[in-house]
Amino acid sequence: MDPETGKRNQITRNGFETKRDTEFAANEILYDGTYIEEKDIVF
Repeated sequence: MDPETGKRNQITRNGFETKRDTEFAANEILYDGTYIEEKDIVF
């Protein structure tokens, strides 16, 4: 959360070589307690 605005900070990551790498990174973020909103993403 941004203390000035009260809004959550968006985490973005890109440049993954495979879908498996992307899912692994997403699981790491979820494990840290960060929420990722489901989106229709085409790999």
